[in-house]
Amino acid sequence: MQPKPIRKVCLIQPQQPLPNMLPKEFVVMPRYGVPLMATILRKKGYDVTLFVEDIRAINWEILLEADAIGFHALTCAVGRMRRIVEQIRLKSDVPIIVGGTHVTYYPESVLRFCDYVVRQEGDETMVDLLDALSTGRDPETVAGITFHRDGKTIRTPDRPPVENFDTVVDLSTIYGWKEAYTGPGPPWPLMTVQTTRGCPFSCRFCPVKTMFGAGYRKRSIDSVIEDLRDKLRYGKFVMIVDNLFDADVKHTTTLLQRIIDEGLQARYTIFCRSTIREHRELLRLMKQAGVMTIFLGIESLNQEALDSVDKRQQAADTAETIRVIRRHGIRVLASLIMGFDADTAASLRATRRMLEKWRIHQLCIFPLWGAYPHDGELLIPPERMILKDWEYANGNHVCHFPLRMKPSTLQREMMQTYDEVLSPRESVRDLLAFQRCKAQWRFMFWKIWRAARPGILEYIRYLEEIEKGYYDEDEDLLIDKLKTRPDLDWVRYHLQ
Repeated sequence: MQPKPIRKVCLIQPQQPLPNMLPKEFVVMPRYGVPLMATILRKKGYDVTLFVEDIRAINWEILLEADAIGFHALTCAVGRMRRIVEQIRLKSDVPIIVGGTHVTYYPESVLRFCDYVVRQEGDETMVDLLDALSTGRDPETVAGITFHRDGKTIRTPDRPPVENFDTVVDLSTIYGWKEAYTGPGPPWPLMTVQTTRGCPFSCRFCPVKTMFGAGYRKRSIDSVIEDLRDKLRYGKFVMIVDNLFDADVKHTTTLLQRIIDEGLQARYTIFCRSTIREHRELLRLMKQAGVMTIFLGIESLNQEALDSVDKRQQAADTAETIRVIRRHGIRVLASLIMGFDADTAASLRATRRMLEKWRIHQLCIFPLWGAYPHDGELLIPPERMILKDWEYANGNHVCHFPLRMKPSTLQREMMQTYDEVLSPRESVRDLLAFQRCKAQWRFMFWKIWRAARPGILEYIRYLEEIEKGYYDEDEDLLIDKLKTRPDLDWVRYHLQ
């Protein structure tokens, strides 16, 4: 059978079914990876259309004309992706390819209904795979993919990390992009730009090492400047999606100075660790370059919890870090993880009191997600995982049985922390202290949280049912009982 040349490619970023902390009602935010892939393919000569469901619905007439279709689905959007694939299969048998973090860990979860999985970085792998499919070359020659053949799973060797990732993302590849960013806000456009890949640290809860390898790579500063100049045509809010923006202080200093010299100051959000407080000159340059917010990876105020996941920072330094960042005129968006084995309801309440004391007004809380293996080992064993459906793995819902409290207790503590820290009462306090901007941001985060809250309350009732019989009167987990839970085979089936 002669191979069919591939010319038209459609990529799809499915919508998350449940509310999250970046809702489309507030922001138009193209995630970085899929538009990058679309741009790379366009530069290789393919006719590419990218559908981002949070921006505009899929045009099925265009989609069904494609010679190949690619997906990037977050774990929580796998179900939505499957429903789209089922509709495609009614009218088309073109190759369907899936990439991203979820399928890198769990290729079998999508190979039941898709053809190929691209693991880790797709910059070169996707191009190589499309060429193989178009020319009839054996897909086993393509490094970094997983697929089925004759009832067997074929996993080709990993592809080395990409050395050059200087491509400037072309957002015109997104179907309906112009209408999305030119309309009156809200939603407002939030641009994404990447300046480095990887991280020099290896925290056990983080997928970065698996996705980008153990190394830390820097993009050329000239290409970053070109990218920023392009993205600032669409809006002044930019998220630098590097896992750790200040990992190489010398490189970051040079980049910030170029941003200042080129007049590309905007409203940047960056990701940093607690150690940023040690670099005062860097913070000064950040402020001068337009860094508005530092997404601060606090993770926990429980030192035992931090040590258990090799976070390599001191919880006791958090207060000083926040003071130093604020002293330089930069806001703190506090990012925490709750549900470590060292956590208790009491320790989480103590965390809430500290957040209130520090007057935190931008907040993201994530329940511990232990389903991504780190160096081959799960942070949470399968018998302790809760998988009602992949869509609940969206960063809002507890998906494991904690060691020292019930899942419903953990979910309530998270909810209570959001309720109290982001309360409109606190926004009024901000206003009375003549901190209008702080009050506005707190109120916006509260509105985002309120949209998710009703679903969380419903989910708590589900947790209360499934946790029965697995905890003693002190809410300590009875681990041995979980090993005989009736749905354990179903959980193991999905974690492959």
